[in-house]
Amino acid sequence: EEHFTSVRRLSSATGYSKSCVQRLLSKELRLKPYRLQMLQRLKESDYEKRVTFARAVLQRGEQFSKTIVFSDESSFYLNGKVSTHNVRIWGSERPSIFVEHERNCPKVNVFCAMSTSQIFGPYFFNEDTIKSDEYLDMLKHWCLPQLPDDIIFMQDGAPPHWALDVRAYLNAHFPQQWIGRAADSDDALIRWPPRSPDLTPC
Repeated sequence: EEHFTSVRRLSSATGYSKSCVQRLLSKELRLKPYRLQMLQRLKESDYEKRVTFARAVLQRGEQFSKTIVFSDESSFYLNGKVSTHNVRIWGSERPSIFVEHERNCPKVNVFCAMSTSQIFGPYFFNEDTIKSDEYLDMLKHWCLPQLPDDIIFMQDGAPPHWALDVRAYLNAHFPQQWIGRAADSDDALIRWPPRSPDLTPC
């Protein structure tokens, strides 16, 4: 039976120390602390695209992987939204739990990129919602000027990345040197599989 409370609150309610409660959960009840994971729900057609992407990268060899600069954006909410960093769920097996959260609360949008040897960022957007104009402006004036010429730039399939002006800019300045959602074979070098944030180290 699932019961939602923290170790700290359980410690306060029972009068036992936090370490004692953790020991009871672990040794007596044989429960394990599982970290909460946020996963994107995949569609049936996504699996083949993910395998195709993985094979395309592997076929190009280890040196190719070292030239990729992975990028991603993240939103940090200011309303105390659950942090997957310090939440643990104690159970005898890995739980499948959904956590509800409030939408449209204040947030900070941050962009970062990384290669095997360097981290680029963070870059903080001024806007609450990242649109293609803001994303392209960031690429032109902040991100791409920092990148070496011999890299492969990776971006995912977020709507701002899909805009015609963003793809046109990447095709002009990084022809066949970027990974992303692509309209046709003349765009991205490799198509990024949709709903696959787990494939980027960011």
